[in-house]
Amino acid sequence: MGSEKFSGLDQLPFDVLVELASHLNIQDVLRLRQTSKHLRDATYDRDVWASLYRRSNLPRSLGPCPTQTRQMLEDTLLQSFSVQKNMFSMLREARFSTYNIGQEVGLVVGPRYALTINLSRNRIICRDLNSEKTAPMTIRKIEKGSKFKFWAIHHFDAMTYGGQKMSLVFVEEREKHHGVPLVNSPVEVYIFRLIEFEQAGIVGVRLEEINRHSAVLNNPTIVPTMNVWPSPNALIIRWKRENKAFLWSTGDLGSAPLPLIHHPHELNGYAPSYIACRTHLISFLRSLDPDEMITAAAPLEEVFARRSMHPTAKGIIPGDLSQIQVLRDSLVDARTGTTEVIFSAHEAVFFFDEEDRDMEFRIVVIRLCIPPNTTGNLHGNLLVEVQELITLPPDSRGVIMSASWNGSTRLAFSHPMPADGRDTDDSESTESDQGESWYTQIDIAEIVWDEETQQARSSVAEDVLIPYDAIDKFDGERGDAMLQFFESEIGSGKLFFDYSEAEGYDRSEKRRLGVLDFTL
Repeated sequence: MGSEKFSGLDQLPFDVLVELASHLNIQDVLRLRQTSKHLRDATYDRDVWASLYRRSNLPRSLGPCPTQTRQMLEDTLLQSFSVQKNMFSMLREARFSTYNIGQEVGLVVGPRYALTINLSRNRIICRDLNSEKTAPMTIRKIEKGSKFKFWAIHHFDAMTYGGQKMSLVFVEEREKHHGVPLVNSPVEVYIFRLIEFEQAGIVGVRLEEINRHSAVLNNPTIVPTMNVWPSPNALIIRWKRENKAFLWSTGDLGSAPLPLIHHPHELNGYAPSYIACRTHLISFLRSLDPDEMITAAAPLEEVFARRSMHPTAKGIIPGDLSQIQVLRDSLVDARTGTTEVIFSAHEAVFFFDEEDRDMEFRIVVIRLCIPPNTTGNLHGNLLVEVQELITLPPDSRGVIMSASWNGSTRLAFSHPMPADGRDTDDSESTESDQGESWYTQIDIAEIVWDEETQQARSSVAEDVLIPYDAIDKFDGERGDAMLQFFESEIGSGKLFFDYSEAEGYDRSEKRRLGVLDFTL
């Protein structure tokens, strides 16, 4: 192909050339750079990359936004494009690096930094994942004399609808007493902004406090887990089985949250989970039927204005669902006023017969259509369509999915495979290898929502190349690795897992974070 494909374009006016280039694909735009200066210059126009960004099916962050420069748009697309080629065609071995986390707990991973809590639960530790040699940094300490300890941390890194990059850290503190938290146990929730700074040529990180919120846990039956559902325009925090959630606008995180109250007498003792899209707040509540989920939607602006959620639409989603995430953000039909939102989810399917019981796991895509106005009878007026997309291996584990607001995402999962034919280096085999009849395979799938067909499509890369010293951490007696995070920055191609270096009872004392980077 080369320059012959673009012969004659060199004579076109620059603005016409930019317009034509904006309709090409990424590979053709890159080929233009290998031709004349006139054609090459056109590929550095922001309009070209903004058009590519809008039309792309690559997993990527929100955009294009006015605040994103041509370089930012180009870097994001080229990195995701590089990852896709490596996973599905070029098949180069992923780069493998490790970081010692010892007995630290509460691991969370962002685009560049990993955060943990030390064993004494009085320090938050940060590691720079761009360098294995950089020493861990303490970025937060419990004040001396405090009755609280660090309990859990969460991280969210995304682009807001206004085009502002935000990197948020949520920290939960609980009282230092031992055992199960008592009824009416107080907790503290901090919202921080993660800020990088440079001093004397050294890059550092600090947490800037945005908000501190006090709450009380009332459920005496379980150890409540804090769940965080962030989005580009809203943040929801709730503890498992608690009947109250807290809602913030991401544009006003310093203010007191809006409490969302659920009354347990409604159907069952479960409390709903929440997801905020661009236009609506959507709740998901398990039904009395384990194979159904009740969903309700209310305009997000009205929720904030009325200081409570009054659903304008309700419906039933079939299936035993978990890990529900936004795949494509809400779009409003200008003609009908109907709002459409696309979700991805993990589904467990049970099969029963007279003698046996079996289970199957799937990745499904859910299309919700929210009418513009209530019809007076909320039950069933929310249109729900479910598409079965990927059937996972029956013994798969560690399925990692993330929210993606642009209609495309990747997920990763691991599962055992027979060891026959395994390609290993004999020099690295051990006696324990000979006793193993299986090994772990890591598969990566890409999901894309097609606006024209109104269907999702998927492709699964089953031949991604993992270094032997990395995959060995998953296998039987040699390792206990579990997948933890995938593409904390959408499209980045980084897969994270943790594993133990020791055997037996010492395993919890010598843990490491493994990072696989699939960028070419």
